Amino acid sequence: MKYLGNLFVTTLLLLIFLISVTYAQERVDDQEMFNHTEIDITSLDISDRNDNHPPKENIDIWSLLEDLTDDEKANANIELNLSSNASKQVKEICIAIEINWQKGLYKEAIELFKNLGQYTDPDQIEIGISWQRPLTTTDANKWGSDVRIGNRDYIYETAFDIHWVSGNLFAVLLFDNPGGTAWAVYISTDKGQTWNETYYWNALYQINSITAGVADEHLYVIFSRGSDQDQALVYRFDVTDGARVDFPDASQYQTAFTTTSPESIEEVRLVTNQDYESSTIRLYLAAITSDDNLKFYWDDENANSWSFVDPLISDADKGLSICINENYSDYWTFMSYIDSQDSLNILGFGNTATWDRLLAKTVNGTFPRYTSIGAYNDTVHCVYEFNGVNLHNRYQVSYTGGNVWLWGTVEDTTTISESPALSAREGGGVGIIWRYYSTPREGRFTWRNYGGWPWPTPKQYTDQQPYYNQPSISYVGNQNFGVVYLSWHTPEQGAFYDRGSGCCNVRGDALHDDGLVLVNDLVHLVNYVFKGGPPPPCLEEGDVVLPLDGLILVNDLVFLVNYVFKGGPPPPGC
Repeated sequence: MKYLGNLFVTTLLLLIFLISVTYAQERVDDQEMFNHTEIDITSLDISDRNDNHPPKENIDIWSLLEDLTDDEKANANIELNLSSNASKQVKEICIAIEINWQKGLYKEAIELFKNLGQYTDPDQIEIGISWQRPLTTTDANKWGSDVRIGNRDYIYETAFDIHWVSGNLFAVLLFDNPGGTAWAVYISTDKGQTWNETYYWNALYQINSITAGVADEHLYVIFSRGSDQDQALVYRFDVTDGARVDFPDASQYQTAFTTTSPESIEEVRLVTNQDYESSTIRLYLAAITSDDNLKFYWDDENANSWSFVDPLISDADKGLSICINENYSDYWTFMSYIDSQDSLNILGFGNTATWDRLLAKTVNGTFPRYTSIGAYNDTVHCVYEFNGVNLHNRYQVSYTGGNVWLWGTVEDTTTISESPALSAREGGGVGIIWRYYSTPREGRFTWRNYGGWPWPTPKQYTDQQPYYNQPSISYVGNQNFGVVYLSWHTPEQGAFYDRGSGCCNVRGDALHDDGLVLVNDLVHLVNYVFKGGPPPPCLEEGDVVLPLDGLILVNDLVFLVNYVFKGGPPPPGC
């Protein structure tokens, strides 16, 4: 009878459900969205937005090898990359340099390298280093709960992805070196607790952009190459150990596309179909060029025959993002960007095999520079910077696969916030991160399921003050999100991984909104268990009875009813 009495209480609570659930404050287009023309945009205090690149040194490319320690030289397998029109003589000299280096004849190899300047422009030669023993992070335990990724600083762009089968995590970092720029690949095989550098690539020119994504058994890295930044090169790495591997045609790299000088590549973004496809692998590459052209290419895992689908967009300026829409109806790929008229644009590509413009809304000025888009099961979120009284982050959401759009905010707009990024993949809900102008600066995070439930109170996820460049975020399974962000100082733009413990804050707070266990939390669980209603935003918070396996059953409801109405024991901690 006691059990039936408790069940009767829960049934009564179901009636309360009709009036107790509050949805997120999302709005259709209205005048508030557009009428900001009287605001003096130049008065906004965006004091942190200074690109921090150290002065470049006038060095020779071969000095990057000469400056390696003896241990690093013995640990390095080098690869010299040349332009496609390099002469036979230059190619032969490069082969001789590599052979001498592999034999341990480092001085002889460097002397040959110095002589290359007689036959070709040394500034067009790049050096790739595969570490035989991956480089460990030397001070990983120094940084609190956030883990340092590698030992590099002055990083200005990151990419992050997961290999679902193994759980291995990958970070790709683009950073300044003494004479130009470099990028490196890092792998974590223990869920982000430690990171090792497996590959290091150097050039004496500025690289504008880099991107990466996992597909099947490889991590693909794509970046803008050359002093004219007119080539999009593709490298790939083994997902088991992060080692660089050749393509099936025995080449070290492939070329996705080129531009014709003076048009250069400014941004590249890659997404793959690994979340829902294991047999037919696809790589989807978007790019913005200096002529404001938006480009889209796709290929299979061989990456040697890229197909171009022209979006017919010639006003794309910045903030490029691309995502896959798993379980789609009409559009299976979305892109977002800010155009040269300072408007957010969202495009969809699907059944018609053409790119359709689905949304174009002002961001009200030139300060906004970042967008981030994600989708799952036809629920599409796009977060972006917007100029209001303060620079802040807004989002557009469509619950209909891109047909109808609403907008909202996830943070108060009285304090500056910027640099948003989101992940909405693989059924893990929507996680959003951004930089918040508190003192000291914070990286903040919030999460909800795909329905229009309220966004929980944001929480700080950073141990270091974050730099303003856009961080990287991805769902990594088991209701956890991984984040790669850059520190502002100490170290200067170093990379960190946040090992977030998932969405669970307070067990029993089924709405994941206030950290309290209240009647409306019970109502939500009753509707979920008995009526097939939406699940709690965080399943862990509805599971209060051992063995805490993420399942929400009648005994969980009985436990919470006893706690809320009869002073029973509180739920266990997360």
